Amino acid sequence: MVAELAYSIIPTSILGAITLIIGVFSAASLARPLILEATIVTTVMSFLKVAVMILHRQRNKTGHVLSSESLRWEMMHGALTLAMAAGISTLATMIFLAPDLSLQMLATVLIFGYAAGVITRVSVRPAIAASAVITVGFPPIAACVLAGDRPHLILAATFLAFILAGMQSVVHVYRTAKRQIGLKHDMAALAQRDSLTRLPNRLAIREASDNRAWPSDRAIALHCFDVDGFKLVNDAYGHQIGDRLLEAIADRLRAILPEGVMAARVGGDEFMVLQPGLSDEREAERLAYRLFANLTEPYDLDGRLVRIGVSIGYAIAPGATADRETMIRQADAASYIAKRRGGGVEYHGAATQDAAHQNSTKPAASPTREAASCDSSPAHAAADTQPCAAYH
Repeated sequence: MVAELAYSIIPTSILGAITLIIGVFSAASLARPLILEATIVTTVMSFLKVAVMILHRQRNKTGHVLSSESLRWEMMHGALTLAMAAGISTLATMIFLAPDLSLQMLATVLIFGYAAGVITRVSVRPAIAASAVITVGFPPIAACVLAGDRPHLILAATFLAFILAGMQSVVHVYRTAKRQIGLKHDMAALAQRDSLTRLPNRLAIREASDNRAWPSDRAIALHCFDVDGFKLVNDAYGHQIGDRLLEAIADRLRAILPEGVMAARVGGDEFMVLQPGLSDEREAERLAYRLFANLTEPYDLDGRLVRIGVSIGYAIAPGATADRETMIRQADAASYIAKRRGGGVEYHGAATQDAAHQNSTKPAASPTREAASCDSSPAHAAADTQPCAAYH
């Protein structure tokens, strides 16, 4: 919410101009140089705040801002906001100590205008907003009480009541903004999450690959695979078991993938794994075979032992020049080659590396032969007399 502090340029500019007009007029009318000095300082603070907001807005456009940097921006906004509050409070207090009621009316307008602007624009950071409202309000209240007459006492009570109401408004605006931002984040998270497996989806993979700055001295791997035999599982046991199988695959991916590696479901039985930060390209190969070994272990789904195959293809590119769409095409092509060979792992790399990876390791038993020995017909599934190994 700190980013929202950068979007009050016009109100702050208008307030700075009004402060300058009222201050110069009051200083000339009362012949008090201190009022003019307070006016100049406050006006300078207002336009410094505008400059900070312009810089902050430009920074927001360049990309994600880390929390430590956000804290620095918040401190700058807070310091300038409190400086403006102190300047307006000083100006208004000196006017209230003078006998000119017409000038006191202008000072009242200035205080209320500033406080209203802070409540509506700065309450996303409630500590800054509350401090500014208190700073701008209490010294003029004290000046009105010192005046001692009934109109000033009524004015002091009115100021106090509005400050207390303003505190409640600060809390309300902050909670509302926090709730709206939380809802926005929740909706964004849902848009990037597969509802069945709770894995990230294709949009999340796209966002992850677009928004991260990959180290130029590290490579990135993209693994693509689908489930060999998924249709047979659906046909034999029904779509509910098919959904359970996809959930079980997602659970295994979450369990075996190291930190920083992202798995996503991108289609019906299609998955991707994004593996950044490779110091050795063999890390991608090791992960691919680890995926194959874990995902092809039998699944116990409601008492049914289901075996599947997977066809994994992966591509590797330097982090500095990696292109997501190119890597997806390469990994998909490698996965298709693995599927044509009966399942397993296939690497899509440079021409000199293709030969080294031409013969991918295959499972000990041929998936197609094992499938041939298994009756995966609906009738057999209904009988549920033995586990079934289902493959394309």
